Amino acid sequence: MDTSAGGCGRGHRAGDARVGRLGGSRKHGLTAFEELRTLPPKARVIVTFSLRDDRRSVVERTLVLERPIVARSGTDAAQRLTETLSDTLEEAVRQVGDEVVEKLRPMRTTSSTVDER
Repeated sequence: MDTSAGGCGRGHRAGDARVGRLGGSRKHGLTAFEELRTLPPKARVIVTFSLRDDRRSVVERTLVLERPIVARSGTDAAQRLTETLSDTLEEAVRQVGDEVVEKLRPMRTTSSTVDER
């Protein structure tokens, strides 16, 4: 049985939620992954995301994280930058995932009730 609805996109069932880019926006996903040459130097990660269902946008958000690049003995500047960017990106992914899961909880309960006919 085909449960897709018009406008849902290939492989999506009616009532499914999707994480994706902001509608009409060219800047989506990972929009910054960079070193800020400030004092002290920082790593910056910017992620733009949206969560939509068939009818509406549940979340449209830009997450900006800046973390100091910490000096450690035995590492050079490039290695410290790489480690800080990696840790910051991991934190961004975790925060986006946590927010999406939190927003999906009530949607999933509603969807389960509708599917159990």
